Amino acid sequence: MEAKKVVTRCILFAYKFILLNPLSTDGAKRKIGTIYAVFGSVYLTLASSAIVILIMQNKNDFVEFILPIGYASTIFMNGINHLIIAYNVPSINLLLRNIERNIYTYSDRHFTFDNSTSSGADNETHSSNVACTKLSVFLTILIYNNAFLGMISPFFGYLLTGKLSANIYPSWFPWNMDDSVLGYTVSYLLESYVALHVCSLYASTAVYMALTYLEYERQYRRLSNAVTSIPSRSLAFVRRSSSSDRRCFPSNRLANERTETDDAKLYHKRFEYNLIECIDHHRALKKCFEYFKLYFEMNFSVEFTLCVLTLCFLMYSLLEVTDAGRVFSILAVTTILLQNLFLKCYVGEKFSELNGTLKEAIYDLPWYRQSISNRKLLHIFQLGSTQPHRLTGLKVFPASLFIFTRIIRTSYSLLNLIRASHS
Repeated sequence: MEAKKVVTRCILFAYKFILLNPLSTDGAKRKIGTIYAVFGSVYLTLASSAIVILIMQNKNDFVEFILPIGYASTIFMNGINHLIIAYNVPSINLLLRNIERNIYTYSDRHFTFDNSTSSGADNETHSSNVACTKLSVFLTILIYNNAFLGMISPFFGYLLTGKLSANIYPSWFPWNMDDSVLGYTVSYLLESYVALHVCSLYASTAVYMALTYLEYERQYRRLSNAVTSIPSRSLAFVRRSSSSDRRCFPSNRLANERTETDDAKLYHKRFEYNLIECIDHHRALKKCFEYFKLYFEMNFSVEFTLCVLTLCFLMYSLLEVTDAGRVFSILAVTTILLQNLFLKCYVGEKFSELNGTLKEAIYDLPWYRQSISNRKLLHIFQLGSTQPHRLTGLKVFPASLFIFTRIIRTSYSLLNLIRASHS
Protein backbone atom coordinates (compact mmCIF):
# COMPACT_ATOMS: atom_id res chain seq x y z
CA MET A 1 0.00 0.00 0.00
CA GLU A 2 1.34 3.42 -0.90
CA ALA A 3 2.10 6.01 1.72
CA LYS A 4 -0.75 8.29 0.59
CA LYS A 5 -3.22 5.42 1.07
CA VAL A 6 -1.95 4.87 4.61
CA VAL A 7 -2.30 8.58 5.38
CA THR A 8 -5.83 9.02 4.08
CA ARG A 9 -7.16 5.75 5.48
CA CYS A 10 -5.83 6.50 8.96
CA ILE A 11 -7.33 9.99 8.88
CA LEU A 12 -10.67 8.85 7.48
CA PHE A 13 -10.88 6.07 10.07
CA ALA A 14 -10.25 8.56 12.87
CA TYR A 15 -12.91 11.00 11.66
CA LYS A 16 -15.43 8.25 10.87
CA PHE A 17 -15.03 6.93 14.39
CA ILE A 18 -15.65 10.26 16.08
CA LEU A 19 -17.92 12.15 13.67
CA LEU A 20 -19.95 9.46 11.86
CA ASN A 21 -18.23 10.08 8.51
CA PRO A 22 -18.76 13.83 7.84
CA LEU A 23 -16.10 13.56 5.08
CA SER A 24 -18.26 11.27 2.95
CA THR A 25 -19.07 12.33 -0.61
CA ASP A 26 -22.64 11.19 0.03
CA GLY A 27 -24.73 14.23 0.95
CA ALA A 28 -26.96 12.35 3.41
CA LYS A 29 -24.02 10.87 5.34
CA ARG A 30 -22.30 14.24 5.40
CA LYS A 31 -25.42 15.91 6.84
CA ILE A 32 -25.72 13.21 9.51
CA GLY A 33 -22.05 13.63 10.37
CA THR A 34 -22.41 17.41 10.59
CA ILE A 35 -25.52 17.15 12.78
CA TYR A 36 -23.69 14.72 15.05
CA ALA A 37 -20.74 17.12 15.21
CA VAL A 38 -23.07 19.91 16.34
CA PHE A 39 -24.70 17.54 18.87
CA GLY A 40 -21.28 16.56 20.20
CA SER A 41 -20.32 20.20 20.54
CA VAL A 42 -23.53 21.03 22.42
CA TYR A 43 -23.14 17.98 24.66
CA LEU A 44 -19.54 18.84 25.55
CA THR A 45 -20.57 22.43 26.21
CA LEU A 46 -23.30 21.23 28.57
CA ALA A 47 -20.77 18.96 30.29
CA SER A 48 -18.44 21.90 30.85
CA SER A 49 -21.42 23.97 32.09
CA ALA A 50 -22.18 21.27 34.66
CA ILE A 51 -18.63 21.63 35.91
CA VAL A 52 -19.12 25.41 36.18
CA ILE A 53 -22.09 24.79 38.50
CA LEU A 54 -19.77 22.79 40.72
CA ILE A 55 -17.29 25.67 40.63
CA MET A 56 -19.90 28.06 41.97
CA GLN A 57 -20.70 25.64 44.80
CA ASN A 58 -17.05 25.51 45.97
CA LYS A 59 -16.08 29.17 46.11
CA ASN A 60 -14.42 28.88 49.51
CA ASP A 61 -12.01 26.04 48.65
CA PHE A 62 -9.46 27.36 46.14
CA VAL A 63 -8.36 23.92 44.88
CA GLU A 64 -11.96 22.79 44.45
CA PHE A 65 -12.60 26.09 42.70
CA ILE A 66 -9.83 26.02 40.07
CA LEU A 67 -9.67 22.26 39.40
CA PRO A 68 -13.10 22.15 37.72
CA ILE A 69 -12.08 25.17 35.65
CA GLY A 70 -9.19 23.17 34.16
CA TYR A 71 -11.47 20.27 33.28
CA ALA A 72 -14.21 22.55 31.93
CA SER A 73 -11.70 24.39 29.75
CA THR A 74 -10.38 21.10 28.31
CA ILE A 75 -13.87 19.83 27.49
CA PHE A 76 -14.93 23.21 26.11
CA MET A 77 -11.90 23.27 23.76
CA ASN A 78 -13.02 19.97 22.30
CA GLY A 79 -16.58 21.20 21.97
CA ILE A 80 -15.30 24.10 19.87
CA ASN A 81 -13.10 21.65 17.93
CA HIS A 82 -16.26 19.73 17.01
CA LEU A 83 -17.68 22.82 15.33
CA ILE A 84 -14.34 23.62 13.68
CA ILE A 85 -14.20 20.16 12.11
CA ALA A 86 -17.80 20.44 10.89
CA TYR A 87 -17.02 23.87 9.41
CA ASN A 88 -13.85 22.66 7.67
CA VAL A 89 -15.26 19.43 6.21
CA PRO A 90 -14.90 20.67 2.56
CA SER A 91 -11.24 21.71 3.00
CA ILE A 92 -10.33 18.48 4.84
CA ASN A 93 -12.04 16.44 2.13
CA LEU A 94 -10.21 18.31 -0.64
CA LEU A 95 -6.85 17.82 1.04
CA LEU A 96 -7.38 14.09 1.53
CA ARG A 97 -8.59 13.70 -2.04
CA ASN A 98 -5.49 15.44 -3.37
CA ILE A 99 -3.23 13.31 -1.18
CA GLU A 100 -4.86 10.15 -2.54
CA ARG A 101 -4.10 11.39 -6.07
CA ASN A 102 -0.48 12.02 -5.06
CA ILE A 103 -1.09 15.81 -5.37
CA TYR A 104 0.84 16.02 -8.66
CA THR A 105 1.91 13.56 -11.36
CA TYR A 106 4.89 14.19 -13.63
CA SER A 107 4.78 13.36 -17.33
CA ASP A 108 8.31 11.93 -17.45
CA ARG A 109 7.90 8.16 -17.05
CA HIS A 110 11.62 7.44 -17.42
CA PHE A 111 12.56 8.82 -14.03
CA THR A 112 11.53 7.90 -10.49
CA PHE A 113 11.09 11.04 -8.41
CA ASP A 114 10.96 9.43 -4.96
CA ASN A 115 14.65 8.57 -5.26
CA SER A 116 17.39 8.29 -7.83
CA THR A 117 16.86 4.57 -8.44
CA SER A 118 13.78 2.38 -8.62
CA SER A 119 15.01 0.10 -5.80
CA GLY A 120 15.71 3.17 -3.67
CA ALA A 121 12.20 4.43 -4.43
CA ASP A 122 10.68 1.12 -3.35
CA ASN A 123 12.67 1.19 -0.10
CA GLU A 124 11.67 4.78 0.57
CA THR A 125 7.98 4.08 -0.12
CA HIS A 126 8.12 1.05 2.20
CA SER A 127 9.84 3.04 4.95
CA SER A 128 7.26 5.83 4.53
CA ASN A 129 4.45 3.28 4.89
CA VAL A 130 6.03 1.88 8.03
CA ALA A 131 6.56 5.38 9.48
CA CYS A 132 2.95 6.39 8.81
CA THR A 133 1.54 3.20 10.29
CA LYS A 134 3.77 3.27 13.37
CA LEU A 135 3.08 6.95 14.04
CA SER A 136 -0.70 6.59 13.76
CA VAL A 137 -0.71 3.54 16.05
CA PHE A 138 1.66 5.23 18.52
CA LEU A 139 -0.43 8.42 18.76
CA THR A 140 -3.69 6.51 19.11
CA ILE A 141 -2.35 4.18 21.82
CA LEU A 142 -0.70 7.08 23.64
CA ILE A 143 -3.87 9.16 23.80
CA TYR A 144 -6.25 6.30 24.63
CA ASN A 145 -3.84 5.08 27.28
CA ASN A 146 -4.35 8.42 29.04
CA ALA A 147 -8.11 8.02 28.60
CA PHE A 148 -7.92 4.60 30.27
CA LEU A 149 -5.81 6.08 33.07
CA GLY A 150 -8.47 8.71 33.70
CA MET A 151 -11.36 6.24 33.54
CA ILE A 152 -9.87 3.91 36.17
CA SER A 153 -8.95 6.79 38.50
CA PRO A 154 -12.10 6.40 40.67
CA PHE A 155 -11.18 2.78 41.37
CA PHE A 156 -7.73 3.82 42.56
CA GLY A 157 -9.44 6.13 45.01
CA TYR A 158 -11.73 3.30 46.12
CA LEU A 159 -8.80 0.91 46.72
CA LEU A 160 -6.97 3.50 48.83
CA THR A 161 -9.86 5.11 50.73
CA GLY A 162 -12.63 2.50 50.59
CA LYS A 163 -15.10 5.08 49.26
CA LEU A 164 -16.38 5.17 45.68
CA SER A 165 -17.18 8.86 45.65
CA ALA A 166 -14.79 10.46 43.17
CA ASN A 167 -15.75 10.41 39.50
CA ILE A 168 -13.46 10.67 36.48
CA TYR A 169 -13.56 14.45 36.71
CA PRO A 170 -15.43 16.80 39.08
CA SER A 171 -18.89 17.55 37.79
CA TRP A 172 -22.36 18.46 39.04
CA PHE A 173 -25.27 16.04 38.68
CA PRO A 174 -28.89 16.56 39.75
CA TRP A 175 -28.83 13.38 41.84
CA ASN A 176 -26.90 12.13 44.87
CA MET A 177 -24.14 9.71 43.91
CA ASP A 178 -23.02 8.77 47.45
CA ASP A 179 -26.22 6.95 48.43
CA SER A 180 -27.20 5.48 45.07
CA VAL A 181 -25.32 2.84 43.09
CA LEU A 182 -27.54 3.55 40.09
CA GLY A 183 -26.80 7.28 40.30
CA TYR A 184 -23.08 6.65 40.48
CA THR A 185 -23.21 4.17 37.58
CA VAL A 186 -25.14 6.57 35.33
CA SER A 187 -22.77 9.41 36.26
CA TYR A 188 -19.73 7.26 35.54
CA LEU A 189 -21.09 6.16 32.15
CA LEU A 190 -21.84 9.76 31.13
CA GLU A 191 -18.39 10.92 32.16
CA SER A 192 -16.80 7.92 30.41
CA TYR A 193 -18.58 8.93 27.20
CA VAL A 194 -17.24 12.48 27.54
CA ALA A 195 -13.72 11.19 28.27
CA LEU A 196 -13.71 8.84 25.26
CA HIS A 197 -15.19 11.55 23.08
CA VAL A 198 -12.54 14.06 24.11
CA CYS A 199 -9.71 11.55 23.61
CA SER A 200 -11.12 10.51 20.22
CA LEU A 201 -11.11 14.15 19.12
CA TYR A 202 -7.54 14.55 20.31
CA ALA A 203 -6.50 11.32 18.57
CA SER A 204 -8.15 12.17 15.25
CA THR A 205 -6.63 15.66 15.26
CA ALA A 206 -3.17 14.36 16.15
CA VAL A 207 -3.23 11.66 13.45
CA TYR A 208 -4.53 14.09 10.83
CA MET A 209 -1.89 16.74 11.49
CA ALA A 210 1.09 14.41 11.95
CA LEU A 211 0.41 12.23 8.93
CA THR A 212 -0.36 15.21 6.70
CA TYR A 213 3.06 16.58 7.57
CA LEU A 214 4.69 13.22 6.75
CA GLU A 215 3.01 13.21 3.34
CA TYR A 216 4.15 16.80 2.71
CA GLU A 217 7.69 15.87 3.65
CA ARG A 218 7.59 13.08 1.08
CA GLN A 219 6.15 15.43 -1.55
CA TYR A 220 8.92 17.95 -0.99
CA ARG A 221 11.50 15.21 -1.37
CA ARG A 222 9.88 14.34 -4.71
CA LEU A 223 9.92 17.99 -5.74
CA SER A 224 13.56 18.48 -4.72
CA ASN A 225 14.59 15.34 -6.62
CA ALA A 226 12.63 16.50 -9.65
CA VAL A 227 14.33 19.92 -9.57
CA THR A 228 17.79 18.39 -9.13
CA SER A 229 17.24 16.00 -12.04
CA ILE A 230 16.04 18.64 -14.56
CA PRO A 231 19.43 18.90 -16.39
CA SER A 232 19.93 15.12 -16.60
CA ARG A 233 16.34 14.51 -17.71
CA SER A 234 16.54 17.23 -20.34
CA LEU A 235 19.81 15.83 -21.67
CA ALA A 236 18.36 12.29 -21.71
CA PHE A 237 15.38 13.56 -23.70
CA VAL A 238 17.68 15.13 -26.29
CA ARG A 239 19.61 11.89 -26.64
CA ARG A 240 16.43 9.82 -26.99
CA SER A 241 15.12 12.25 -29.56
CA SER A 242 18.30 12.17 -31.68
CA SER A 243 18.55 8.39 -31.54
CA SER A 244 14.87 8.10 -32.46
CA ASP A 245 15.40 10.34 -35.48
CA ARG A 246 18.28 8.19 -36.63
CA ARG A 247 16.24 4.99 -36.25
CA CYS A 248 13.18 6.39 -38.02
CA PHE A 249 15.07 8.14 -40.81
CA PRO A 250 18.35 6.26 -41.35
CA SER A 251 18.83 7.68 -44.86
CA ASN A 252 17.87 11.23 -43.90
CA ARG A 253 20.96 13.38 -43.96
CA LEU A 254 19.41 16.07 -41.77
CA ALA A 255 18.55 13.51 -39.10
CA ASN A 256 22.09 12.11 -39.09
CA GLU A 257 23.78 15.47 -39.10
CA ARG A 258 22.04 17.32 -36.31
CA THR A 259 24.04 20.28 -35.26
CA GLU A 260 24.91 21.17 -31.70
CA THR A 261 22.75 24.28 -32.05
CA ASP A 262 19.65 22.18 -32.70
CA ASP A 263 20.42 19.97 -29.71
CA ALA A 264 20.98 23.03 -27.54
CA LYS A 265 17.62 24.52 -28.57
CA LEU A 266 15.86 21.24 -27.85
CA TYR A 267 17.67 20.99 -24.49
CA HIS A 268 16.56 24.47 -23.42
CA LYS A 269 12.97 23.79 -24.47
CA ARG A 270 12.90 20.54 -22.52
CA PHE A 271 14.56 22.25 -19.55
CA GLU A 272 11.80 24.85 -19.60
CA TYR A 273 9.09 22.16 -19.82
CA ASN A 274 10.53 20.21 -16.85
CA LEU A 275 10.94 23.40 -14.85
CA ILE A 276 7.32 24.39 -15.46
CA GLU A 277 6.23 20.98 -14.19
CA CYS A 278 8.18 21.53 -10.97
CA ILE A 279 6.58 24.96 -10.57
CA ASP A 280 3.13 23.43 -11.06
CA HIS A 281 3.95 20.80 -8.42
CA HIS A 282 5.01 23.51 -5.98
CA ARG A 283 1.85 25.52 -6.65
CA ALA A 284 -0.28 22.42 -6.06
CA LEU A 285 1.47 21.88 -2.72
CA LYS A 286 0.84 25.50 -1.72
CA LYS A 287 -2.83 25.19 -2.67
CA CYS A 288 -3.27 22.03 -0.61
CA PHE A 289 -1.43 23.70 2.26
CA GLU A 290 -4.14 26.37 2.36
CA TYR A 291 -6.72 23.61 2.97
CA PHE A 292 -4.68 22.28 5.88
CA LYS A 293 -3.87 25.76 7.21
CA LEU A 294 -7.54 26.74 7.53
CA TYR A 295 -8.33 23.94 10.00
CA PHE A 296 -4.97 23.99 11.80
CA GLU A 297 -5.02 27.70 12.63
CA MET A 298 -8.58 27.67 13.92
CA ASN A 299 -7.84 24.67 16.14
CA PHE A 300 -4.49 26.00 17.34
CA SER A 301 -5.91 29.46 18.07
CA VAL A 302 -8.52 28.03 20.45
CA GLU A 303 -5.97 25.82 22.20
CA PHE A 304 -3.37 28.61 22.36
CA THR A 305 -5.90 31.00 23.95
CA LEU A 306 -7.02 28.66 26.73
CA CYS A 307 -3.94 26.51 27.26
CA VAL A 308 -1.93 28.73 29.63
CA LEU A 309 -4.61 29.04 32.31
CA THR A 310 -5.74 25.45 31.86
CA LEU A 311 -2.23 24.06 32.34
CA CYS A 312 -1.63 26.35 35.30
CA PHE A 313 -4.82 25.27 37.11
CA LEU A 314 -4.26 21.59 36.40
CA MET A 315 -0.64 21.66 37.59
CA TYR A 316 -1.60 23.57 40.76
CA SER A 317 -4.31 21.02 41.51
CA LEU A 318 -1.86 18.19 40.82
CA LEU A 319 0.47 19.59 43.48
CA GLU A 320 -2.23 20.23 46.08
CA VAL A 321 -4.68 17.34 45.71
CA THR A 322 -4.07 14.36 47.98
CA ASP A 323 -6.74 12.00 46.61
CA ALA A 324 -4.97 9.30 44.54
CA GLY A 325 -7.90 8.90 42.16
CA ARG A 326 -7.93 12.59 41.33
CA VAL A 327 -4.16 12.62 40.89
CA PHE A 328 -4.39 9.99 38.14
CA SER A 329 -7.25 11.86 36.47
CA ILE A 330 -5.46 15.22 36.53
CA LEU A 331 -2.25 13.63 35.28
CA ALA A 332 -4.09 12.03 32.35
CA VAL A 333 -5.75 15.30 31.27
CA THR A 334 -2.53 17.30 31.62
CA THR A 335 -0.55 14.75 29.62
CA ILE A 336 -3.06 14.70 26.76
CA LEU A 337 -3.13 18.49 26.63
CA LEU A 338 0.67 18.77 26.58
CA GLN A 339 1.02 16.03 23.96
CA ASN A 340 -1.33 17.72 21.51
CA LEU A 341 0.07 21.19 22.12
CA PHE A 342 3.60 19.92 21.52
CA LEU A 343 2.53 18.06 18.37
CA LYS A 344 0.89 21.16 16.87
CA CYS A 345 3.94 23.32 17.64
CA TYR A 346 6.30 20.66 16.26
CA VAL A 347 4.28 20.25 13.04
CA GLY A 348 4.13 24.03 12.62
CA GLU A 349 7.91 24.33 12.96
CA LYS A 350 8.58 21.46 10.55
CA PHE A 351 6.25 22.91 7.94
CA SER A 352 8.18 26.18 8.04
CA GLU A 353 11.40 24.27 7.21
CA LEU A 354 10.07 22.40 4.17
CA ASN A 355 11.18 25.00 1.61
CA GLY A 356 14.83 24.94 2.75
CA THR A 357 15.99 21.97 0.65
CA LEU A 358 13.97 23.20 -2.32
CA LYS A 359 15.74 26.57 -2.33
CA GLU A 360 19.13 24.85 -2.26
CA ALA A 361 18.10 22.52 -5.11
CA ILE A 362 17.03 25.48 -7.27
CA TYR A 363 20.25 27.38 -6.60
CA ASP A 364 22.38 24.30 -7.40
CA LEU A 365 20.94 24.11 -10.91
CA PRO A 366 23.25 25.35 -13.73
CA TRP A 367 21.20 28.53 -14.14
CA TYR A 368 24.20 30.41 -15.51
CA ARG A 369 24.18 28.16 -18.60
CA GLN A 370 20.47 28.58 -19.35
CA SER A 371 18.65 30.82 -21.76
CA ILE A 372 17.22 34.15 -20.63
CA SER A 373 13.65 32.80 -20.42
CA ASN A 374 14.77 29.85 -18.29
CA ARG A 375 16.69 32.15 -15.96
CA LYS A 376 13.57 34.24 -15.46
CA LEU A 377 11.54 31.13 -14.64
CA LEU A 378 14.19 29.97 -12.17
CA HIS A 379 14.20 33.38 -10.52
CA ILE A 380 10.40 33.38 -10.17
CA PHE A 381 10.49 29.81 -8.83
CA GLN A 382 13.13 30.69 -6.26
CA LEU A 383 11.16 33.74 -5.12
CA GLY A 384 8.09 31.54 -4.63
CA SER A 385 10.06 29.00 -2.63
CA THR A 386 11.43 31.62 -0.23
CA GLN A 387 8.01 32.03 1.42
CA PRO A 388 7.79 29.47 4.25
CA HIS A 389 4.62 27.59 5.14
CA ARG A 390 3.64 29.56 8.23
CA LEU A 391 1.06 28.18 10.67
CA THR A 392 -0.03 30.63 13.34
CA GLY A 393 -2.35 31.04 16.26
CA LEU A 394 -4.61 34.10 16.32
CA LYS A 395 -2.87 35.16 13.06
CA VAL A 396 0.07 36.45 15.15
CA PHE A 397 1.85 33.72 17.11
CA PRO A 398 3.66 31.13 14.95
CA ALA A 399 3.22 27.46 15.81
CA SER A 400 6.78 26.54 16.79
CA LEU A 401 8.75 24.90 19.55
CA PHE A 402 9.72 28.36 20.79
CA ILE A 403 6.05 29.20 21.35
CA PHE A 404 5.60 25.84 23.12
CA THR A 405 8.40 26.67 25.56
CA ARG A 406 6.95 30.15 26.09
CA ILE A 407 3.55 28.66 26.95
CA ILE A 408 5.15 26.26 29.44
CA ARG A 409 7.24 29.04 30.99
CA THR A 410 4.23 31.36 31.27
CA SER A 411 2.13 28.62 32.87
CA TYR A 412 4.94 27.84 35.32
CA SER A 413 5.36 31.52 36.23
CA LEU A 414 1.62 31.87 36.82
CA LEU A 415 1.68 28.67 38.87
CA ASN A 416 4.41 30.04 41.14
CA LEU A 417 2.45 33.29 41.52
CA ILE A 418 -0.69 31.44 42.59
CA ARG A 419 1.22 29.20 44.99
CA ALA A 420 2.95 32.21 46.54
CA SER A 421 -0.35 34.04 47.02
CA HIS A 422 -2.01 30.97 48.65
CA SER A 423 0.88 29.66 50.71
